[in-house]
Amino acid sequence: MAAGDLDGDGNPEIVIVNMNAKPSLLKNTGMVQNFVNIRLVGTKSNRSAIGARVTVHTGPRKQIDEVMSGGSFYSQSDFTMHFGVGLAKTIDRVQVKWPGGLSQEWKSLGVNSLITLTEGGDKPQRRAFPNATE
Repeated sequence: MAAGDLDGDGNPEIVIVNMNAKPSLLKNTGMVQNFVNIRLVGTKSNRSAIGARVTVHTGPRKQIDEVMSGGSFYSQSDFTMHFGVGLAKTIDRVQVKWPGGLSQEWKSLGVNSLITLTEGGDKPQRRAFPNATE
């Protein structure tokens, strides 16, 4: 099994590799609340940022995810992380602990978008998903 945004709409889909059969695609059409997708680009650490830890703060909520490889047999999920943030209109704070030891923080980021954060960089890149609920 592998997960990732296959059609570029911001919502992750799932592909299941079936033994001796065609793969199955589970299309995500049910996203009705806000989200943020975060992609990391390593510069001093590895380029895919494998091993980086991301903490997303929205109001009193805190979510944590890590960039990992080798998630399943014969498949690899997208390194982009998806965080559901409910009705939050803004991401208050994103903290990244890079594999090389550097810690960074960005504040007041938009929802329903792909945010690209570069190790050592100060400006996030944002690509909004225009059809998402906001």
